[in-house]
Amino acid sequence: MNARHSTGTPRVIFSSSDLPVHLNDRERFNLWNDIYQSNVGEVELSTSEKVPFRAVIEATEFGPVTYARSEGTLCRLKRGKSGSRNAPIDCCTLIVNMGRDPVHGVYGKTAFDLPQGGAMIDALEPQLIAGGDYNRGANIVIPRTVLDRSFTRIADRQGLAIAPDNETLSLIRNYLRMLDASPPPTAPAVIDHVAQTMIDLFALAAGAKGDEAQVAGLRGMRAARLETVLSYLRCNYTRPGLSAREIGRDLGLSDRYVQDLLATTGQCLSDRLLELRLQDARKMLSADKARQMRIGDIIFNSGFGDVSYFNRCFRRRFGCSPGSVR
Repeated sequence: MNARHSTGTPRVIFSSSDLPVHLNDRERFNLWNDIYQSNVGEVELSTSEKVPFRAVIEATEFGPVTYARSEGTLCRLKRGKSGSRNAPIDCCTLIVNMGRDPVHGVYGKTAFDLPQGGAMIDALEPQLIAGGDYNRGANIVIPRTVLDRSFTRIADRQGLAIAPDNETLSLIRNYLRMLDASPPPTAPAVIDHVAQTMIDLFALAAGAKGDEAQVAGLRGMRAARLETVLSYLRCNYTRPGLSAREIGRDLGLSDRYVQDLLATTGQCLSDRLLELRLQDARKMLSADKARQMRIGDIIFNSGFGDVSYFNRCFRRRFGCSPGSVR
C-alpha cells in the first residue's frame, strides 16, 4: 500500500483499498497493520471479526497542527508503556468520536466513555480504547511545545473527557466538517489561520483559564463561529427573507453577533446573500440541464422575490442581461 500525497497542504492517506486484491481479509489487515506500525507508532490494533476489514486514515498538516480523520472496522487500540516512550513527537491529541457507537476504555488508570460527538485529550499515556464494529474519529494533533508557547499546563489535562454538548467541542466538530467539505488551502496565511484556530479551540476545550482563555476565545471561537455562519449561508441562501435573526436563532447566536461576524469579512449579510444568489442564478442560467426552465423560475429558485430587482442586480454584477448567458 502506498500513501497518496496531495499538492498544496501536505496530506497523506493510508487506505485498505490500496492493498493487493488477492489477499484475504486477515492478510489485508495484517499488512495494513504492519504499514501503520512502521509509519505512525507502536500500538496494538484489532479489527472487527463481524464485518469485512476496512480502514482509512487521512492526515492533513496545517503548519504544526495535524488533522487526521479515520474510519473503518478497527475496533480496539492499545498503547503500552513502550509505545508511549517511543512516540516520535511529544504531542497532545484531541480525539473526537465522530461515529454512532460509543467508545470506551482506560487512559492511564482512569476509565472513560465517549458517546457520539464526545472527545478526550491524549498526551501519549498508556491506554486502551474500544469501539463498535465500524468507527469514525477525528484527531487534532499538536506538539506540546506549540501549546506551551501560549498556554499554561494544557498537557496536564490529558485524560480529560469532554461531553458532546460542550460549546467549544460543538464548534470544533462544525469547524472540522467545514474543513472536510473544502479543498485544502494552499495560501500560507490561510494555513496559518486554520492552524491557529485549531490550537485556540483545543486550548479552550482543554480548559484554558483567565487571559489565555480570553485570547483563545477571541481568536478561535470567533473564527469557528464565523465559519459556522458562512456554512449556514452556503446551505440556506435560497430561502426568501433570510435574516440575521433567523440565522442567530438556528445557530444559537444573537442577530447582532451574526452581523458583527459577517462585518469582519468585509461583506454585510445582504451583500453576501445577494452574491450567493446571483452566482447561483448565473450558474443555472448557463447550465444545459436548466435550458428548459423559465428564467422566472430560476430567479425564484435562487432566492430572489422580485424579477426587476434581480435584473438590475444581475446587469450591475455581470455587465449583461440574464437572457444573454443562456
